[in-house]
Amino acid sequence: MKTAEWLDPYGLKLLKKYGQNFLSDERIAIKIVEAGQTQPTDWLIEIGAGSGTLTEKLLETGLPVHAFEIDTRFEPLLRKRFGKLPNFHLYVSDFLDYRPDPGWQEPEWVFFGNLPYNVSVAILQKTLFDFRRVRRWVFMFQYEVALRLCASPGTKDYGSLSIMVQSLTRPQIAFKVSKSHFKPSPKVDSAIVVLDPIDGEIPETERNAFSAFVRTGFANRRKMLKNNFPEEAGVPDMLERLSKPLTARAEELSVTDWIHLFQLWKGRLN
Repeated sequence: MKTAEWLDPYGLKLLKKYGQNFLSDERIAIKIVEAGQTQPTDWLIEIGAGSGTLTEKLLETGLPVHAFEIDTRFEPLLRKRFGKLPNFHLYVSDFLDYRPDPGWQEPEWVFFGNLPYNVSVAILQKTLFDFRRVRRWVFMFQYEVALRLCASPGTKDYGSLSIMVQSLTRPQIAFKVSKSHFKPSPKVDSAIVVLDPIDGEIPETERNAFSAFVRTGFANRRKMLKNNFPEEAGVPDMLERLSKPLTARAEELSVTDWIHLFQLWKGRLN
């Protein structure tokens, strides 16, 4: 059935406040699941189940699917479609408010989701910071956000988001998704981004501090990096220790450079 055929019997109108642009093409849903390269021991989390287009394909893997949906109006529809399946677990709540059960840290997770544009970065950051043992993320982002996630140093898309994400994962754009594959059609295209975890140098307890440090460095891209920090931060001295010019700008430093800069700054505080 098409997305509209599921929505109409329940009188469901999509709401802008939730960023509801639902995937309406099951062929795209199949490609998203394939991008996850799921394994028999995986547990799957879907953020934003909506009317269930992607949920259905995730459930067909036979793996446990923990689906989050913030809009309570969709609970009857989702339970009607999938409630009898033993691997379907529905959470009608805001994922951003959810605190992982300690028992949830044991399996290997694979995240999926067509993320609402207005909270996509916040959701990604929560999954990066709050969940352990994540094997892969497969998320739909607005195309320009996808470019920022995967950007290289020295490019216009490279910024604090690129560094935060690339310090913990290896992101890549799997494929672009035209706006015509959604109901209603958004104004821009989207892209599926696959992120695989890496052994990062930033301890779990310092990820928020690192993220804030990098954001400060990018506060004004036109300024030299040293001028985005207070004088007492000692950035000129740290740049010299890293063999970087004092005229360097934030976007000229690699992810590794930023990690080392943060470690030097942290050492000055201790």
